Amino acid sequence: QLSTEGGDGSTSTLGPLQPFYLSPFSTARGLLSPNITVLSVSATQPANTFFIQLSSDAVAPFVWLSLPVSISRGHFSSNAFLMVEQLVKIYFHAVDNVTADQIK
Repeated sequence: QLSTEGGDGSTSTLGPLQPFYLSPFSTARGLLSPNITVLSVSATQPANTFFIQLSSDAVAPFVWLSLPVSISRGHFSSNAFLMVEQLVKIYFHAVDNVTADQIK
């Protein structure tokens, strides 16, 4: 992540984190098959925005999130990402009126 540090100790981010992979994941050794679980889905503000917590028991390359066709109009704050942390927090921004139960 590219950032600058101000004279007062504050940090400003100048760009997104863009990982550079030195080899394909298909040749990586030691990767386990991850079990990814949706821990919670809750409605937040603004309307039709949902906070989603995911957990994984192993590193998960290229996590792809999707929803049923009936509620798929919208976008996730992150998708097709490398999950290296045990817990990940993302948002889903729905175009139509949906509930947290429909997203679970």
